[in-house]
Amino acid sequence: FVNSTDAPFAPLVARLNEGVTPVSLMEALAQGPEASLPLVSLLGGTQIGPQSSFNATFDLKPGTHVVLNFAGESAPQLFTVAEGNVSAETAPEADVTVSLLDFAFSLPTTISAGEQTWALENKGEQWHEMGIYRIDDSTTIAELRDIMQQMVSSDAAAELPVEQVGFWMPLQQHERAWFNINLDAGTY
Repeated sequence: FVNSTDAPFAPLVARLNEGVTPVSLMEALAQGPEASLPLVSLLGGTQIGPQSSFNATFDLKPGTHVVLNFAGESAPQLFTVAEGNVSAETAPEADVTVSLLDFAFSLPTTISAGEQTWALENKGEQWHEMGIYRIDDSTTIAELRDIMQQMVSSDAAAELPVEQVGFWMPLQQHERAWFNINLDAGTY
């Protein structure tokens, strides 16, 4: 994905479920994004800042797909993956594999710094999304957990000592995707 504009871009790729037409998808989207969720299988996506790009690989199965931009006003873009167009290429080689589970993530506890490819696979029974945050070097995991619990229990906004460095939008159960990320040394 390349964002050559001065506005943020948040492409979410989805495959229309069997029997769903582009017209019925557009009618559902007119009612709000939530109305379209039962009509598609979510393949994920990310947030791309202005004048930036992002490299992702999707496991596209035959069918009609859509790219939605929830960060702007651009119209949904439809495309079709035909049976004869399905590539027999192997999946990208992953440096890090992350399993998205119901209410948990499975990934290595130590990851090398630098440019790398992450493989995501949703092994849960519902869709999942994942944020990657760098924790301020002066904050412990226990302190971060306490701050987050206070926020949840009091509905109070708090300044978290973190910086978002990556985000993957909802990925449907039993789907997979790959993306590139460059991480500095630190705690995430």
